[in-house]
Amino acid sequence: MKKLKTVLAILLVATSFVSKAQDNQSIPNQPDNPKLIAVVKRANWCAVCRANGERFGALIMPYTAKGLNIYTNDLTNDTTKANSKLEL
Repeated sequence: MKKLKTVLAILLVATSFVSKAQDNQSIPNQPDNPKLIAVVKRANWCAVCRANGERFGALIMPYTAKGLNIYTNDLTNDTTKANSKLEL
């Protein structure tokens, strides 16, 4: 029984290594420095969006110099929704 447990433990460890190796092979080449993206939702009719927009702008804008891309999803009306959809 002890030999059976040992064999099963070895098989379990071996399969975990094999599955991890297969996972790494399926990932395409990724850049060393991934692109950081921030999506900001806003709407003129939303008081929470307006308050968070000011606070977000003050906190996140310094990171644009470090490569952060900021996209705005404006949900104010149908025209701004369509424009935001094209940008996103």
